[in-house]
Amino acid sequence: MHIDDDILNLVAQGDYFDAARLLQSLRGVSLDEAAAEINRLRGDITPLDPASAANPITPAIAEAACSGYPIEAIKLYREIHGVGLKEGKEAVERYIEYHGIERPERVPVSSQKRSHPSALGIPSLTVSGNTRE
Repeated sequence: MHIDDDILNLVAQGDYFDAARLLQSLRGVSLDEAAAEINRLRGDITPLDPASAANPITPAIAEAACSGYPIEAIKLYREIHGVGLKEGKEAVERYIEYHGIERPERVPVSSQKRSHPSALGIPSLTVSGNTRE
């Protein structure tokens, strides 16, 4: 079975999710089938990113990280590899930095406008003729 050089390069770079997506589009297979093939290839290829060699980023972790959900990616990494929070966070952050993934901007909680419950359509409570908001 011939594997496209672009797929092999992505696997060598440790970019398993993109390799699986490319394989999926080229062969018309499901993402699960593509991921299984990429996992088979990973045993034959040494990743260029040494940080991903011991506990690689799986397609599910990569998808969460690329979609702007780094906390979910960290949780998945920890569940899959059985590591602590620090190692999981460092691995996902290395992956994000290595692949140049932009992180979404966060708005500080203190600067977010808070609405009064009545402005949100939540009814006020009436107790003994007094209105309590």
